[in-house]
Amino acid sequence: MNRICPNCNKNLHDDEGYFCRSCGHKLDDKLINHTTTFQIKRTSFVPPEKEKKKVRVKLHINKKFLTAFALVLVAAAVSIISIIFTQNKLKDREEMAVKDVAMEIPEERYDNTVVYNLEQPNIVFDVGDLTKYIPFEVDFYIIGSDLLASYQFFWGALDEEGILNDFGDYLSGRYIIFGQKIDQEWQLALVLMLDEQESKIMNKEFLETVESEKYFLSKVKQALVITEYEPFLVSVEESAGDISKNIAHNPKYKSYKTQLPDSGQLLFMSFDNFEEVLDLMMVYSPMEDLLPLINEVKDKQFNKFVVRNNE
Repeated sequence: MNRICPNCNKNLHDDEGYFCRSCGHKLDDKLINHTTTFQIKRTSFVPPEKEKKKVRVKLHINKKFLTAFALVLVAAAVSIISIIFTQNKLKDREEMAVKDVAMEIPEERYDNTVVYNLEQPNIVFDVGDLTKYIPFEVDFYIIGSDLLASYQFFWGALDEEGILNDFGDYLSGRYIIFGQKIDQEWQLALVLMLDEQESKIMNKEFLETVESEKYFLSKVKQALVITEYEPFLVSVEESAGDISKNIAHNPKYKSYKTQLPDSGQLLFMSFDNFEEVLDLMMVYSPMEDLLPLINEVKDKQFNKFVVRNNE
């Protein structure tokens, strides 16, 4: 059966099932070929690769900005170097100034200083806590650097029958002499400082071999105490052991100390009865070489003084 398109009057082919191929007219049901088959061609679609684009960023930097930034860096570096250099210069100047001041400042002078050669070395008076061996109540005290040299300079050779002759080998060290007026009489004591070896030698057995009807002897820590007034032995032991006050607690001592140099051949302090203390010195018949020193102390009313040599 031939089929003809009612629209364009052309023959319809077998594969034209629903539409006219020539004019595209939709066919009526009578003209539809239900046996028409459709073939679908399958193809695999592969999308084309996209070309990778390289992104380039161009920085547009102002040359004037670069120049200004470089100048700032240079200025900062110069400032840092200048600061370091200036600090070093100031430090050098300060060190030089300190040295100059140290060279220009003369040794501090004290009014209560007597320049006199006692033929013994200068010592520092505070070394070894010497003041601990001086009881609080004393009227005066003396600290010297060499007992044997002082004795020979003040009174000449040692008395062969004197108590000090028994300790002749141990007298070349520091010493303390203190005195106190008790019941209208002057009582004196000698404190001889011992080194470690001397302290071992002068034990209780050694002191028992020293015969004396006039003097009392006792070893107190690193010192030998010799006195005619026995209660002084207890006073020294208690002050040295911090059981009772020593002379350093005396307000006058604290005041005197600030007015005296801390070193010399001999230190003298009188807290009471100064005129009587000077007269006491004359009682023991000092050598003629010592008289100028005593007279100078009397004339200047030195109730505290230090004797120093020219060193």
